[in-house]
Amino acid sequence: MKPSAQIQGFTLPELLVAAAISLGVVSLGGFGLVAILTSSQTANAQNERRTELDRSLDFIATEVRQAEKLEKNVATATKPSDFNTGLPTGAAPVLMLYPKIGGVPVIYYLASSTNNTWRGPKVVYRWGPSIDSDGEYIDANVPANWEHEPLIDRIEDTGTLPSCPPGWTGTGTSSFLSCVNDTGSLAKLYKQGSVVKALGPNEIYAADATVATRPTYATVPAPSTSSGATSDRIFSVTDGTVTFTNDANISINVVGGQVTCGVSGPAIPTNATVNFVFPSSAPESMTINPGDPTYTRSVPRNTTLTITGNLLDNASDSCGDTTLSYFSNLNEWNSAALKQVITLFNGDTSPSFQPYGGQASITSFLEDAEVLEGPDDTTLQLNDNQVVFLYELGVEYDSNYTNNSAFDMQDVVVEAEISPI
Repeated sequence: MKPSAQIQGFTLPELLVAAAISLGVVSLGGFGLVAILTSSQTANAQNERRTELDRSLDFIATEVRQAEKLEKNVATATKPSDFNTGLPTGAAPVLMLYPKIGGVPVIYYLASSTNNTWRGPKVVYRWGPSIDSDGEYIDANVPANWEHEPLIDRIEDTGTLPSCPPGWTGTGTSSFLSCVNDTGSLAKLYKQGSVVKALGPNEIYAADATVATRPTYATVPAPSTSSGATSDRIFSVTDGTVTFTNDANISINVVGGQVTCGVSGPAIPTNATVNFVFPSSAPESMTINPGDPTYTRSVPRNTTLTITGNLLDNASDSCGDTTLSYFSNLNEWNSAALKQVITLFNGDTSPSFQPYGGQASITSFLEDAEVLEGPDDTTLQLNDNQVVFLYELGVEYDSNYTNNSAFDMQDVVVEAEISPI
């Protein structure tokens, strides 16, 4: 019988060598795993930071697009007194924009962090009205209710200052810089923020955007000189005066209009007066209020008609007690009155003035008059014997009327229809 085979294990040197090899493999794998995790964390941090910076720029850009104009010289511009209430120490205004609603500027500025919630070295703040869920301003005309709100933190305060385009005015630092063109209608914005890495020094991510204001105030067109005549030429319209070239029946309807004492303030009443000058009898006038039945009458040939828009006294508001009236034609005391009235005919385009303070638009009144097919239609569908008059009564025309958000040309809307007898 043979003796059993002897069982042998690994020797100590063999075990040590195997352990060293295993340790090396595990170490290499561990370093690789750490490198992958670090790279992933860095990439995620960069993406999150890029998203934060881009969103903050998009927020500012959206508000700029809705603004009426931008302040070119922010450093020297007068700041509202309410802006200084609660202002962080060392705050430096960078961008000032003027909303269409209200005349007080919204201000974006750079300051150091004031608490542990918002990380430094710098934070971009916004001072302006709050915004509701529909994107509308809250207390747009009450700057005392506005607050200083942080927009984005971890803004770096080192780096090279970007160069503004030639002729533009730059305000700010390399952290947050705005460049505004000479007309205050275009801005180039720069920001740079820190990206915190899991290992190694932080990185700096820079973002920029170019954005323009998009005011919706239309240029006041010259009063129409279209004949406005039907095929048998029963009337014509020149510089807001209707002349009847044949005997005619006329129907006049004050479609509506809206004027308020400030944003969301009390309504100020309006109406219209029709003024007839007859060829062989005394002139006549008749006042029509919004909501009144359609005014109708017959007139002989060679009669002329003008229509006056009236802004009436309202003792319940603080907007003054002066009655304003603007004729559809020129008058002796205001040669610019034509700019207060627009005459429209079939095929004309509805003016695109932004209504003041959330009031009803010109389009809505023209839809009520059934001369527009819908909210997306801007071409008037009138008969050849119809004329529409639009009036601005709350703001007097001057060289800066386009900078006044209350100049909206929908204070009184009048529609006239003229038919042969």
